[in-house]
Amino acid sequence: MTSIREEAAILVPLSTNCDYSREIINIALDRFDDSAYPYKNIAYSGVYFLTKQTEYLLPYFEQDIPCVVQKEYNKNISESISNNDRSGYMIYQDNKKLVL
Repeated sequence: MTSIREEAAILVPLSTNCDYSREIINIALDRFDDSAYPYKNIAYSGVYFLTKQTEYLLPYFEQDIPCVVQKEYNKNISESISNNDRSGYMIYQDNKKLVL
């Protein structure tokens, strides 16, 4: 399963069309020119995590939802005690917020 850091790295470009890692390096090297990068919010993106506390989401994980760009899960759902405890995740991008 991917890390929370990897999932966040996916969400930024989906929402803003910005390569966040590249721009952080440009900032560190004093090469960032915000006028050259007309980033804007191009979409809504988000992530849903599957845990014992959110097991009501399992039917959505089992469906093919067109706006879901990446998902990973198993049906052995465990309780979440820390940020790393999850049985799956689902990342989406759409023209509106996905409310499940």
